[in-house]
Amino acid sequence: MKKAEAFMQAAPYAVRTLIGRDRPGVRLALAAAEAPPARLLGEIDAAFGLDAEDVLHVDLAKGVGRRVALEGDAVRAVRLSGDTRAEAWLRDLWEKATPVGELRRYLSLPVDAPPGTPAPRGRTVCNCFDVAESDIRTFLGESKSLEALQASLKCGTNCGSCVPELRRIAAA
Repeated sequence: MKKAEAFMQAAPYAVRTLIGRDRPGVRLALAAAEAPPARLLGEIDAAFGLDAEDVLHVDLAKGVGRRVALEGDAVRAVRLSGDTRAEAWLRDLWEKATPVGELRRYLSLPVDAPPGTPAPRGRTVCNCFDVAESDIRTFLGESKSLEALQASLKCGTNCGSCVPELRRIAAA
């Protein structure tokens, strides 16, 4: 989180969040009316180790590009600027430390998701038991019972902070 602190005033909208469970990390999101200056992108890359020679980088246009650092055959860090459509599937690769393998060629392409990849898990609703919103919606498609959901996936049975969100999803 400290690495991201320096960038919190760099844009009108800035948010940093902890992500991952087994592989904790930081997600930094900045938004502004105009593309960030190259200097800022360079500082972000340096802070997160995305400025090394072995990092895959594609700069498509001013302020639009991506950098992907691999550790072995797994994603270690990503920086997307301008076009962020690939965030969900790249984040899934990172969170699960999935070997990139055949997906390596898609790391530099501006695609929503490579063909044949499973749908991304989506956001985590229950941090205690690492239950994603997609898992909850799938379960609730078969059973509308919050009690059955809790018994099956365990979400909402530990600290309880996700119970209001579970009720909202179940009601929808």
